[in-house]
Amino acid sequence: MKLLIFLLVIILIIIIIKKCSSITENFEYPSKKIECAILFTGYNIDGWDYEFIKKWHNDIKIYFIPNIDEKTTEESKKMINKIKELHNVTTLERQNIGWDATAWKECIEKYYNELKTYDEVILMNNSMNYEKLDMK
Repeated sequence: MKLLIFLLVIILIIIIIKKCSSITENFEYPSKKIECAILFTGYNIDGWDYEFIKKWHNDIKIYFIPNIDEKTTEESKKMINKIKELHNVTTLERQNIGWDATAWKECIEKYYNELKTYDEVILMNNSMNYEKLDMK
């Protein structure tokens, strides 16, 4: 009788261990698509700037704010015009007055109703090291 009770207890322990070891918690959540926009400003826009905007304009709405004055180079004007031709890019040309924060502020004020619909708004300028930036 003692042997039978002992075997039943062992079997019960084995069943409990098996049952408990098969329980796992799932901490996976479905990914969320984050809608974001970039406010990209700069002076003397070059090929690096064009390539960056060209790389991301299909995935992310870009508000391009080139700062222009009498010293703006022909190369810069050429790049600005190429960027203007890209879809999903809104351009706001402005005089090169004040800091980049002034350019971002002007863009935010002008496009506030559009910008407030995004989850994130990234403020960038062309003096950043954005060469290897991967926003996906």
